[in-house]
Amino acid sequence: MGRAAALVKITADDGTIGWGESVPIPKWSYETFETVTTTIRNYFTPLLIGHNVFDLHGAHFVMNKNIAASFSTGQPMAKAGVDIALHDLIGKLTNQTLAQSWGRESSDKITLSWTLNPKRLDDLDALIDDGWNRGYRHFNVKVAPDPQFDLELCRRLKQRVPHGFLWADANGGYDLATALDIAPKLADIGVDVLEQPLRANHLSGYRRLKKQAALPIIMDEGVVSPSTLVEFIRLDLLDGVAMKPARCGGLLPARRQIEIYSESLRLAEQQMKETQERIRVGTVAETELAASEAEVALRKESLINARSDLDRVRLRLLQLTNPQTKAGWRREILLRDRPGVPEGELDPVESHIHVARLMRPDLNQARLAVQRGDLEIVRTRNGLLPKLDLFVTLGMTGYADSFARSVADRDTQGYDLLVGLRAEYPPANRDARAQHQRAVLSRRQALEAVENLSQLVEVDVRSAFIEINRAREQIAATAATRKLQEEKLRVETEKFRVGKNTSLLVAQAQRDLVSSQIAEVRAVGYYLKSLVALYRLEGSLLERRGIAAPGRSAVDLAAGSRFGQTTD
Repeated sequence: MGRAAALVKITADDGTIGWGESVPIPKWSYETFETVTTTIRNYFTPLLIGHNVFDLHGAHFVMNKNIAASFSTGQPMAKAGVDIALHDLIGKLTNQTLAQSWGRESSDKITLSWTLNPKRLDDLDALIDDGWNRGYRHFNVKVAPDPQFDLELCRRLKQRVPHGFLWADANGGYDLATALDIAPKLADIGVDVLEQPLRANHLSGYRRLKKQAALPIIMDEGVVSPSTLVEFIRLDLLDGVAMKPARCGGLLPARRQIEIYSESLRLAEQQMKETQERIRVGTVAETELAASEAEVALRKESLINARSDLDRVRLRLLQLTNPQTKAGWRREILLRDRPGVPEGELDPVESHIHVARLMRPDLNQARLAVQRGDLEIVRTRNGLLPKLDLFVTLGMTGYADSFARSVADRDTQGYDLLVGLRAEYPPANRDARAQHQRAVLSRRQALEAVENLSQLVEVDVRSAFIEINRAREQIAATAATRKLQEEKLRVETEKFRVGKNTSLLVAQAQRDLVSSQIAEVRAVGYYLKSLVALYRLEGSLLERRGIAAPGRSAVDLAAGSRFGQTTD
């Protein structure tokens, strides 16, 4: 019996359809088919309908806001199904493959490995033959918890496939003592990497395995988000990542995990060249070169993904310009200015609240509703007054001695004139009084709504102002961290050049510096977004961008306030 899967279908305004898939595996993750379907149907669908297809970051923001992350991404497989459907839809709308949208060359061949999970040693040969006959030359073998069985299994596999890449995947099945014991033995057999040897939350154990350096340590279940990967790199817990879009919430977060390394590629290459030169002159051992080469390999991969992410952002920006031709989608976008914090201090929050009360469109719309209520009061008040009609009737009468001759005598000079007054005033006049009372109550309700909305506007502006101040403080904090990391890297580099430490410590300092640089850039970006949010919430965003639009002046309720005064 196959695994249950939830298919996600997203339809654009023009009828184009994007498909995604969520395959929950309760024994591998905490999600089930039921949680995936209810999360997508009840929490994501109502908020994503009408969302800009090309705004992938915005879609993830909406999903993460409603299903929050803890140590994990928060229902990552449900989010992955939506993310993959959006990628498919974008590809169809732009007529691009995923590789093209990420700025990578398409390939008709991808080197994969064949996964082996024998329960008995006697089953191994048949499983290897099955994969080999299908064209696979590299193998991933499931190990743990029996170390003796695992060693014999890997030994036989290496004998059958001596030139293949072999990695052992424990799926968190070892304890620390067993992992420390078996890792060097697997390396002696010829295993290339060890994946997820411990439980995902056994961080101190991963650090000891990484320090042991018997085998490169790859993490799978433990890496659930870009922020998690940053922390694991800082703690020096891993050598690589087995990245699965479903576990981290889709293709976009998966790519962002690798982008963390992008800026550090140049530093790693420089470090490797220095190490090679020092090996050549005999000041360091050749074993130092392996760490430098590993850093370069990881950061090259990160750089590729960073360029792809940049291209995706370019596509979202081009979509806003509504390109009409294929050439329009290929247009390059160059930044003329580097994003930075605007000079000067913000006005006091009370000034922004005053502007919001004048220019917020929804507040002015509510005031217009009050004015419409004023007109209704005038109309219904007239219904309370006595009704007095003046009427005049002028006619002609034909007189004759018989009815039959009256028509023939119609040309005579007999005129009739009737003038009179008619007054009407029902004693109770209940219908008119009820209509007028309803109009008065409706106006009072509208006035209360304006007052309530005014309070909500003030809360919005004050909250946005607090967020801006927090973002500004984050900029200062991240800048200070970056400067300290620069000094740390300088010290570690000098120590390395005089032979006082290893290239591994320099590489770790480089990673910390890159992480701090990325954090500083993100802090600046978040500050600018917070500033735009404040201007939007106070209703002045278009004005501040030099765009004149209706609603520049507040709706004045004073002129119509007298209509609200009435007597029964």
